[in-house]
Amino acid sequence: SISRFFPRKKCEPISDEGEKKAVIKDMAALMTKSIDLAMKKWPKLSLSLTGGVDSGTEFACASKYYDDIYVFSFASKDSEKIDADAAAQICKYMGVNHHMYYVPENPDDIEDYDFLDKIIEHNNSYMCKIHPNEKRKFIFFDGKDELGAEFKGDVSEIARAFCDRKYYKVKYPRVLDPRHFTIAQGRYFFEPWAQNFVDNSFKSFMEETNLTDDICGYSMQDLCYWEVKTGSWAANVYNMQCYMHPIVMIYNNRNLMKMFLRFSKEERANDLPHKWIVEEVNPKLSKFDLRIKDSYFGITRMLIETAYYYFATRLNTKGHN
Repeated sequence: SISRFFPRKKCEPISDEGEKKAVIKDMAALMTKSIDLAMKKWPKLSLSLTGGVDSGTEFACASKYYDDIYVFSFASKDSEKIDADAAAQICKYMGVNHHMYYVPENPDDIEDYDFLDKIIEHNNSYMCKIHPNEKRKFIFFDGKDELGAEFKGDVSEIARAFCDRKYYKVKYPRVLDPRHFTIAQGRYFFEPWAQNFVDNSFKSFMEETNLTDDICGYSMQDLCYWEVKTGSWAANVYNMQCYMHPIVMIYNNRNLMKMFLRFSKEERANDLPHKWIVEEVNPKLSKFDLRIKDSYFGITRMLIETAYYYFATRLNTKGHN
């Protein structure tokens, strides 16, 4: 039988401003200590900086290592140039060296691309389609020894309530059913047999892991995104990125996520805990007023995600309880 080791203790919502400040201090200390440990483990460390929330918070927590960490940005497509320009402005403001890489748009301009492309697909176990610009990035950065191990912001999506924010005016029910878990795992527009198979698999998963309602004050929605979406997607991303060089995920820390989830969903959806961490550890950086909107929340993507949600929960309901 399966025995759940998390969560077992109640998630206590933050009750007042004093407690909120104390939790922010603890989160900032935990992230800073994680960076300290990474600096001791790896002889070289780099941070891919954008104008976004996740890498910006890591950058703030790494302030005492600005002379040691290799801060860089890259552009493998047009939308990434905006992030890279923002990162350059941040580094200039903070007096930190910034390094820029332009990933060739034509695969023919990257040495051994076709051969290495096959290796990446094999390492990925052919589980999902890898976007061409991601492949170009992985192959381009292979052998860039100056990067060493790289800090990445993956897993932070749990803290930032991505499960709500990815849709346009969609409100998840408090109690989820297997189809909601299937939606978190992937899209099945023209494969209802596969969708129903995954529904049944998640039905068994939910029953065996006791995930049929909120647990200890943690919402089903957060636990679904944590255990299903991030547990599969982030692990796969990590595996692919390790092709380039070692990856360090500072946010992949259960104690840190437990503290993030004590904040209200509204605060998390507005990235306030991240903002408060930056203010705690790096007041100068917190005063630099530059924020690039996360491309993940572009209206086109949100409408596609919303359309699929309604398709899966209202139209394609065969086998859906």
